[in-house]
Amino acid sequence: MNSFRYEVTYLSDAPIATLKSRLAAVCEGAWEARRMGLSLLRTGSHRYRLFFERESDIRALLQ
Repeated sequence: MNSFRYEVTYLSDAPIATLKSRLAAVCEGAWEARRMGLSLLRTGSHRYRLFFERESDIRALLQ
């Protein structure tokens, strides 16, 4: 089992499949992505809970 040490709330207009593809491309360690509740319909945004094994993967996602 992976040891996720970092948790991030992430807001994006991308669907979860697109976000997971991006995470797979930029992350070196283990990660997990989950949607949080309903989409924010007015803005078209989604709120996600992201879990990371490595802090450097958070920075890689944000670049």
